[in-house]
Amino acid sequence: MELLILYFKTAAITAVIYLSLDHIWFRFIAKKLYFHHLALMNDTKNGGIVYKKGPIIFSRVIISFAITAAIYLSVLEGGRIAWSVSAGGIAGFALASSHNLTAQSFIRYWPRFITVLDIAWGTLQGMLAGVYIFIITGYLAP
Repeated sequence: MELLILYFKTAAITAVIYLSLDHIWFRFIAKKLYFHHLALMNDTKNGGIVYKKGPIIFSRVIISFAITAAIYLSVLEGGRIAWSVSAGGIAGFALASSHNLTAQSFIRYWPRFITVLDIAWGTLQGMLAGVYIFIITGYLAP
């Protein structure tokens, strides 16, 4: 039970960090790229794409909980940061790939560039999560 409580504490903190990094990415770094490639498929306002915040936040929280599970298990098993970063990278790659490749297969004009960019970002997000989840788990562990 203690390990489950530690997982949920770690996952909650991870969700906040993950959402914050995603916000920085989509709002400041890649905003123009996404707008350029996806604006015709979305509602736009003030030079940006209008997103429905509820579904985005919910989906990102689910993703962060899944990444936390993969990394958390690697921390418990291996106890090394390299394991955590590797598990996070693999989980981020898998989650981003499943989303983007599904979008590409269903949406006629889904840009390949966005698929590659999102998979790279998801992999990096997972690897970063490997670092901070390793630190959080070590800090919160009894």
